Amino acid sequence: MQPQSTETPQQAFRNQLKGIPESQDNKNVAIDNAKKGASRGLIIGIIVFLILAAVAAVFFIFVLPKLSKGAPKGEYVNEDFGGYVLFDNGIYAVYDDQGTYEFGTYEVKNDKITFTNVNGDVDHGKYNKKDNTVEYGYVFKLNDAKQTFGVDIDKKYVKELKDKFITASESALASEEVKTEAEELAAAYYIYGKELVEPRTEFAKELAENLGYSSDNVLAYLIENKYITVSIMPDVAAQTAEVIIY
Repeated sequence: MQPQSTETPQQAFRNQLKGIPESQDNKNVAIDNAKKGASRGLIIGIIVFLILAAVAAVFFIFVLPKLSKGAPKGEYVNEDFGGYVLFDNGIYAVYDDQGTYEFGTYEVKNDKITFTNVNGDVDHGKYNKKDNTVEYGYVFKLNDAKQTFGVDIDKKYVKELKDKFITASESALASEEVKTEAEELAAAYYIYGKELVEPRTEFAKELAENLGYSSDNVLAYLIENKYITVSIMPDVAAQTAEVIIY
């Protein structure tokens, strides 16, 4: 048995200052303590990793699927007559292979869906979260095919939309900056894609504000998804505008 070290902490410190090597016992104790500390750190790290992995697994297996069923999303089909309802971030469309016959905004509260079409008519439906089906006159099931549809907007809505663009354009032309810009460009403005949400011209900026574009979800959806393009030919001198909707 090796004799225990009688070296006090003060002596060990003075010996270090003098360059005298530390006793072997102290070295062994330091090495053992370092090994124990590393082992504890490794064990704690493994435990934390396992806990995080378990939480992630529970989220992706049980929680996420329930969250994704909180509201209808995508295309739902009724197989009996071939009709579809599309839900896309607050915008809905009802259509079949012949075209679209209803279009507007929707809100979901619990299992109730409130539909407001572009003419302001309100209707109601139900959403079954468990089966992920929509009841709107008929029962519609989520359609994995996700077919593309074309939006045929009714003539009344198009006329009202055209009138809104004319009024908003003429109001924008009252701005001196817009007048100068229109005279310099001497060309039609084409409104499509992100033109009103990220305006590149003073005219588009004024137009978006006059239209109340940021709060008109249907108009934003139609333009940004390129279902419609608006051509505006301003008459700067008369402060009028000719509008065509494609």
